[in-house]
Amino acid sequence: MRNLVKDKTIIDLGAGTGILGIGALLLGAKKVTFLEKDETAINTLKHNLEKMNEIYELPEHEIIHGDVSEARGKYDLVIMNPPFGTQVKRIDSIFLSKAFNLSSNVISIHKTSTKEYIKKYYSENKYELIDMFNFKYPLKKLFEHHDKPVKIIEISGFMGTKK
Repeated sequence: MRNLVKDKTIIDLGAGTGILGIGALLLGAKKVTFLEKDETAINTLKHNLEKMNEIYELPEHEIIHGDVSEARGKYDLVIMNPPFGTQVKRIDSIFLSKAFNLSSNVISIHKTSTKEYIKKYYSENKYELIDMFNFKYPLKKLFEHHDKPVKIIEISGFMGTKK
């Protein structure tokens, strides 16, 4: 993780059930702030943190119930798997814009089909991409607009730092 996690303050924007932020805690983050607006996701996040605390002594963390627009402060790193911007056009760029205001280091996950747009967005905001990775993700049917029980989607991750 290029020394971006251990002993660092991190915010997980749109934390959902907390998988990214919990991963950061397990990798030695100093503190992780989970920001999520969906109450159901927060309940699952709390449950996941409780279960992990039964096994590991997790570092300091907090949950903020709110919209991404409400995020404040400065962090060593922002991590996020924002909405992909396919249902609500360019919502991913709202998350990226907020992330760029919160930290000089951002790791984000997006649909591969938006890869060129995301690369350009990082560049236009004076962030150098220091790593990119691709993987396939099995997305379970969670919303009305999902048409299959499981759909494999192509995902790209971006790790950028302020130039």
